[in-house]
Amino acid sequence: MPLRDVSRILIPALLLCAIAASPQVMAKGKKKKSSPPTPISHLSMNEDGELLLGFEDGRFSVVDLRKKRGKVLKGSDKKLPVIAISPDGHSVLVKGSPGSLLRVKDRQALLEFQRCSSIEGAYYTPDGATLFVSSPDQLHVWKDAATLPNLLKKGVRLEDYLNRQNADFSAGMGQMQGPLTVDSNNTLAFGRPTGQIVWWNMDKPTEAYSITKVSVPLISIGMRGDVLLTTAKDGEVKALSVSKRKLLPYSDSLKRADFVATSSHVPTGFAMLDGGTLTFRSYESGEVLWEKILGEEGAPCGVAV
Repeated sequence: MPLRDVSRILIPALLLCAIAASPQVMAKGKKKKSSPPTPISHLSMNEDGELLLGFEDGRFSVVDLRKKRGKVLKGSDKKLPVIAISPDGHSVLVKGSPGSLLRVKDRQALLEFQRCSSIEGAYYTPDGATLFVSSPDQLHVWKDAATLPNLLKKGVRLEDYLNRQNADFSAGMGQMQGPLTVDSNNTLAFGRPTGQIVWWNMDKPTEAYSITKVSVPLISIGMRGDVLLTTAKDGEVKALSVSKRKLLPYSDSLKRADFVATSSHVPTGFAMLDGGTLTFRSYESGEVLWEKILGEEGAPCGVAV
C-alpha cells in the first residue's frame, strides 16, 4: 500500500479518536456543550476499511473512513467495556463477570464465557471467522465465529445453543494477562503476570518461546511477521525480532509510547502514540515516516489500523 494511502487511512482514524468519544459531535449540523470523552477500550479495522471503536461505557462506533461518516451503537445495556467487535459490527464482546459476546441488535447474549474466571483479552481475525479469548490460565478459540449470531434465530435448539458455549479449541497456556494479538501467519503473542511475553506458533503446538520481558501491566501488543512491538507501564516501548529474540537496533530510539498498533493490511510500518503525538514508523529502521500532533481530546486514546 502506498504511503499516501496509509496516511488517508490513519489520519482520519486519529481525528475520529478525538471526536468519537462524544458521539453527539458526529450529529451533522448540531453543536452541543462538550463533555469529558469516554475512554476508548478497543480499536480495530475490518476488511471493508471501516474503523471499529469500542468504549468503556458499552457503546461502540462503526466509521466509514472513506466517506468520513460514522454511527454510534449501544453494545451493552450494562455499560460494560467493549474489548472486541466482530468485523461486520453485529456482535461485541464486553468485560463483566466474566463477560459476554452480545448480539448488537437486541443485546442478547450469544456466549456467556461461564467457564472463564475472567477475560483478559480478545481478538477477532479480520475476516471475522475466528474469535480468540484469553482467561487467566487458558486460551479459547471459536471457529466459524461469524455464524454465532445465528444461535438466537427462531428454531435453534437449546442443545445447539449450549453446545456452542464451549470453545472449539481450548489450551492451557499457563498464566495469561493483558491483551493478545494474532498475526496472519497463525502465530500468537500474549503476556504473563510476570511481564514475560510469549510467542506461540499455533501450527506447531510445541513451538512456544518466552521472547522478552516488559514492565507490568502490558498495555498494548502488535505483531507483523518477525517484528513484535509492546507498550507497558509508564510508557515503556519495545521493538523485537521474534526469530532472534532480541531487541531491534532501533528499539531504544523509540523512547516511550502509550500504544502501538500493527496491521497485516499496512506493510509499510507501524503506528505509535505517545501522549498527543502519533508517529508512523518504518518496520525496518524505526524511522518516522510522518508525524501527527493531536489535540487535547485525542490523547491518548489508543490506535489500531
